[in-house]
Amino acid sequence: MRSSKSEKSIAKQHTCLYKWVRSIGKATIATALLVFWCVTLGGCASKTIDLNQYVSVKASGYDGFGTAVVSIDWKSMEQDYGSKLKLKAEAKKEMGGFSKWITPMDFLQTLIGVSLDHKTNLSNGDLVTYEWDVNKNISNYINYKIKYHDDTYKISKLKKIGSFDPFASLTVTFEGNDTKGRAIVLYQGEELQQYDFQYETTNELKNGDVVKISLDKSKAQSLAQRLGKVPSQWEKEYKVEGLKELVSFDPFADITVTFDGKAPYGRFSFEYKGEEVSPYRFSCEKKDGLKNGDVVKLSLDKSIADDLAKNLGKVPSQWEKEYKVEGLDEYILQYSDISKEFLTSMKKEVEDAILSYVAKNYNSDVKMEKLTDAGYIWGTRLEGKVGLGGLGRFQNSLYIIYKGEVSHTEGEFAPKTVYYPIFFTNLEKTKDGFQYDGMSSIQGYASWDGASTDGYTNLFRCYLDLVHSAKDTRKMEVEGDLKAYSHFVPIEKMSDITASYKKSLQETIKKQIEEAVEKHFKHSIYTAVLSAKDLTYVGDYLLVSKKDDIGLKDKNLYYVVFSAKVSHKDKKFEPFTVYLPVCLKGLAKLEDGTCQPLYNYGIQGEYFLNDPRLDGYPSTPGYRDGSQMYSDLITKARDQYTYEVSEELKKFGK
Repeated sequence: MRSSKSEKSIAKQHTCLYKWVRSIGKATIATALLVFWCVTLGGCASKTIDLNQYVSVKASGYDGFGTAVVSIDWKSMEQDYGSKLKLKAEAKKEMGGFSKWITPMDFLQTLIGVSLDHKTNLSNGDLVTYEWDVNKNISNYINYKIKYHDDTYKISKLKKIGSFDPFASLTVTFEGNDTKGRAIVLYQGEELQQYDFQYETTNELKNGDVVKISLDKSKAQSLAQRLGKVPSQWEKEYKVEGLKELVSFDPFADITVTFDGKAPYGRFSFEYKGEEVSPYRFSCEKKDGLKNGDVVKLSLDKSIADDLAKNLGKVPSQWEKEYKVEGLDEYILQYSDISKEFLTSMKKEVEDAILSYVAKNYNSDVKMEKLTDAGYIWGTRLEGKVGLGGLGRFQNSLYIIYKGEVSHTEGEFAPKTVYYPIFFTNLEKTKDGFQYDGMSSIQGYASWDGASTDGYTNLFRCYLDLVHSAKDTRKMEVEGDLKAYSHFVPIEKMSDITASYKKSLQETIKKQIEEAVEKHFKHSIYTAVLSAKDLTYVGDYLLVSKKDDIGLKDKNLYYVVFSAKVSHKDKKFEPFTVYLPVCLKGLAKLEDGTCQPLYNYGIQGEYFLNDPRLDGYPSTPGYRDGSQMYSDLITKARDQYTYEVSEELKKFGK
């Protein structure tokens, strides 16, 4: 827009001048032309500032390390244009109220800058370029155009630089022992400081090593400006020599090692009788929990190497040594490690103990026959289970179990297989052979039909007492008759009991009831006149504890119910039905699908025949009233147990 107004003004001036010339005539044409030139060309004179007319580059310093600066002569520019420069409306608008306090020349300086592409480390003959940085909107702010271009400048008249050898005033010595030497660096010159010299500090130098000492080349410029000279060399190598030769010694030659205790709990100790180091400077990874064949590594603290070299001129020939554990008496860790001869001797002791017990405690009419080996239980202490009661306090234990057939010559009790467990503790292998700390008496107790003995008649109960109860403290290995019980789950519903086991159990229970009823009736002259016939299976009850965190012993109750007809030999009353429930407690299912109870409490209930026609008060095992049986066995236990009832017995609960 500014150029169009200028053109219209010039055109108007041309028109005026033309009319004026015609009116004055030819005589004054020459004068008119002069006026026209002055008005026209003077009004169109260029309003432009050439920045390159006001820039200057100056170089100073030393050849190779010179510096250059570029500047704008604002003072001259102000003299030429200061009174002519005006701020345009756009500049005043952007500055607001500040436009009152700033001159157009001051404002122009904020819009223009110039810089050099290279300013330092310059040499005579180098070319440097100055580059303009001008605000692209400058023509919108002032009433003058700005003209400029980048240009080059040739460096000249830099002074010649001097040099000096910084290492001439540097003293490097080496002290200490070979392989443990160190460098001592001392600067005594005036040009530099001690800390200007750089080198790798180490205390492990040996004769023949090379130490390189250097100066930072980036400081050359500042040195040239400050001193007028620079180092003639920037680094120098020094060969290590003169260090004392170290004498080696074996610190382990004066150590006596001892292993004591019993494997795998052996202990390591040592005694140092040397003078070079403190015994407290030795350490080992593992001092206890050792067994024969283990390796113990004894180490010497390497941090004392410098002190040994400096103070004694010695260095260890080795810093660690391994010692093999040997000569310890050993606790036996596996059953298979027991020698055949030692095992045979222990079994002989078990047989002797059992036969002695039988001879001392069984009546002459009680026999124990067919004494045979029934297996073993091998146990070792679990890691961290130290000082516990029972077998937990022993490193290992071995139950040797024998079984025998016990019977009465007069048949006063039913024949039973009795298991006789005897344990040995802390079996060891010593220099003199195998041995053990102690031997127990027969473990367990069993009773039936009025008979009793040490040992077990229920092998499942034997397993729970001797194996299952110790599972949290000992690692157990079971072989022989007991192994069948290694995996079991408590019965929690009737469907857990297989049909084949039920059938087998019913046959066993039926025989048990027959023997118990016969014995009951023979017990008194008042009951000897009674008899029970037509023994028939009726059904089952299963009660399961409502508590989750309860042992197998109290987990469940299982009743197998039979019925029979009770009559009098002289027919003094009409035959009646009696219900005979046999209680099994702690019933579990084994891995082979069979089931096994912990306890057999026999027939529950007793019914007294209160009949004046009978002598005395005879009774029969069981219940005459099925509803009473249901109430005693089921209803009274409902606060503690859930229950299942087989179909045939449900009628008694209604």
